[in-house]
Amino acid sequence: NDVQYYCTPQLLNIQREREREISCAAFFFFSLSFSLALDPGTAEDFVRMASRAVLAFGVAGGLVVVAGGTIFIAVGLSRWILNTLTKAALESGELDHSEDSSSSGRSLGRKKRLWPGRKGSRDITEWMKEELPFDFENLQEPSDSLKLKAAVVIHRHGDRTPLAPIGGALSEEEKKFWISRLPLDKTLNELEIAFPTDGMFPQREAEKYPCCRLTQRGIEQQRSLGNLLRQRYHSRYGIISGLPLPSEISAESTSFSRTRQSVQALLDGLFPSDIRGKAKIPVKLQPLTRETIFPLPNICARLSEAMEKKRTEIVRSAGWFNVYESTRKALGYSSVDKVKLVLIREHLICNLSHGLPLPLGIQPHLVDMIEQRATYEWRSLYKDPTILRLGIGRFLGKILDNLVAHVDEKAGMYETEGLEPVRKGRSAPKLFVYSGHDTTIIPLFEAFEMDKEVIEWPPYSSYFIIELYEDQSPGLSSSASSSLADETSPQASRWQRHKVRVIYNGRDVFLPWSSGSAFVSFPSFYERWIARVPVHYDRECVACGEAGM
Repeated sequence: NDVQYYCTPQLLNIQREREREISCAAFFFFSLSFSLALDPGTAEDFVRMASRAVLAFGVAGGLVVVAGGTIFIAVGLSRWILNTLTKAALESGELDHSEDSSSSGRSLGRKKRLWPGRKGSRDITEWMKEELPFDFENLQEPSDSLKLKAAVVIHRHGDRTPLAPIGGALSEEEKKFWISRLPLDKTLNELEIAFPTDGMFPQREAEKYPCCRLTQRGIEQQRSLGNLLRQRYHSRYGIISGLPLPSEISAESTSFSRTRQSVQALLDGLFPSDIRGKAKIPVKLQPLTRETIFPLPNICARLSEAMEKKRTEIVRSAGWFNVYESTRKALGYSSVDKVKLVLIREHLICNLSHGLPLPLGIQPHLVDMIEQRATYEWRSLYKDPTILRLGIGRFLGKILDNLVAHVDEKAGMYETEGLEPVRKGRSAPKLFVYSGHDTTIIPLFEAFEMDKEVIEWPPYSSYFIIELYEDQSPGLSSSASSSLADETSPQASRWQRHKVRVIYNGRDVFLPWSSGSAFVSFPSFYERWIARVPVHYDRECVACGEAGM
């Protein structure tokens, strides 16, 4: 049979134990029968005794044959059932027949893992080791009349050390290992000199060393992404020059060291040291109260309240509670309320991506379940309109600002409390780069309404790109109207001539209203997003229980 059956080690041990029990029972009956046959007697009873012995041997032999046949039939039937179920699962795509390099060569079933738009399946261990597709080979080509005007890049930081070790702290051996994976201080100092941070609002990371840090692999991942952007936006489309000019490029990061160093490494790949000269691009940081790139429930009471309520519903939802319970038992937690799957997941993924063994009690199939469940949990959170609006809405508004600045310089700018739109009278940069987290990328899945895409937890260095094009076809109606309000679209025809394309990890994202095209009208994109932008964020953040106070 060319289909390998799948068993957990526990099932195999049970099967072997049953075989030993049946064998012992057969030997017992054989010995008992033989003892009964050897009853001492006189010489004249010898023949009768021999006959009884032969009969006993025959009975015992028959029992052995029956027991052996029973074992053979049971094992064969079990294998047939498992093979049949496995073949059906393989044919339906629920399992991936693949080797797990972290479990002594045993093969375990894997859920199918796909890049959007890419066919095939991968084991979770190999998936973590695989680099992102740093190319644009499968994108739709724009028509000759479309001219690229600007691009907004939103990326997750590169590979890093664990955030919150299972058990509370790293062992001394683990600390030595992760320290060996960190970049040299010289490398980080050179990046800081070339692309200095504009404003220092460091998070509390010092006491966690070496946790939460960008690794050397993360540096290389980000340089590769920067080189990809150079090939596309300098070499192919020419919207930026070969020099790091602040008038052409804007870079912003959250204030964590891993995101700050990630965007610096990206800029290093975008402008290698041998060609950039002394020109510098500052990396802008924001204080926590003005941070927009990722959700901050700790400064928005209503967001915190909504997320806590939604998480409680998710944890107790039918069909998923067993994942929390299995994880609780494996790690020895006292209750499922203490099981934080997202934090557990990130430690396991760090281990897998660097070839480290899984913690005791964690089997590879449980890692798969944790991975699926954590992804489901976070995607479910941001399907809630309130959580999406208050969690990432201000960032969506900032992105719209960047695009509107190139659509119509005279258009009214979106403004909200604590944000500074692109200044009027000054040309906007052509390339905007934002360095964030997985909690930046996941809400964007929902903002782009990617419900039909096969989406996993975004790997390190995952990226979204929003490109803005202008249709320069002759004869476009100058009287074209827009459904946008006059105060936000004084030049409706200019808005109608612009189109937006969205790219995720080198592949086109086909928005639900795109009719199969990678290019959608800018007014329709704007209208979808502006509804998710909180105009009065501070007022909307007042918790429901505080509204009447």
